[in-house]
Amino acid sequence: MKPYPRYERPRCCVVEAVAPPAEPDLSDAYTEWKSWRSEDFGHPTAQASAYFDALWRRFVSESPATPRVLDVGFGNGQFLGWCRQRGMPVFGIETAEALLARARAAGFDCAESPDAMHGKPFDLIVLFDVLEHLPESRIAPFLDSLARRLSPDGLIILRTPNGGSPFGLHHQHGDPTHASILTASKLKFLCARVGLTLSYCGKDLRPLRAGPLWKLPARMLRALLYQLSERLVRFVFAPQPRGVLSANLLAVLRLDCRDCQENGDSRDSRDSRHDTSAV
Repeated sequence: MKPYPRYERPRCCVVEAVAPPAEPDLSDAYTEWKSWRSEDFGHPTAQASAYFDALWRRFVSESPATPRVLDVGFGNGQFLGWCRQRGMPVFGIETAEALLARARAAGFDCAESPDAMHGKPFDLIVLFDVLEHLPESRIAPFLDSLARRLSPDGLIILRTPNGGSPFGLHHQHGDPTHASILTASKLKFLCARVGLTLSYCGKDLRPLRAGPLWKLPARMLRALLYQLSERLVRFVFAPQPRGVLSANLLAVLRLDCRDCQENGDSRDSRDSRHDTSAV
């Protein structure tokens, strides 16, 4: 009987620890990839203006006459410009240095983080296509930091690729900087953790007034077909949430006053944790 081959211990070798390469700053490349030209900064397109108008009529019309607005992740400044056209005090948050420079050159008050925004609370905070850029572990703390800067009757409006829709795949995976996939149920869970409640969570708005008037019949037909198709899909593949065919998920968040009362944490005590000096 042949003996088993003798096990030979491999020779020791020294492996030099190499630090991982620093994460590259993609902000300039991202701005170029998005085709955000500096000369267009702060000038909303007709389509964007129609969208913001519809959003305002639907959700924000009962706000103060001149609400204090915060645009988080303002990109090329379309919503900043829309607010300025309507005489509203608006502030911006952005991490890309090039976009911050454009905003400051255009006369907007902006910063790199909500932590730098002091003063009175905001009546409206918007996040258009922002949360999907954050790892899921950071979303709840980030929402909490925004909630602490919200007035008692204020709103947070956010839009994100719809992770619960097959038509959200292009938006979600077409951007290499997206780090999280969000659905209505995930948003409900994350909001509940930080004392926020969803007053609306569903399909994105598709304003009929966006674009030339002669295209209105086609837009009306598409809107009708969308409604019929969604009802059919929800019936055949039940249960499915409203907005299952919408590429984007739109959500409107409010402070959960019951949660504040149960935890003995009033709005005043939340605000007292931050500097309330005038901006």
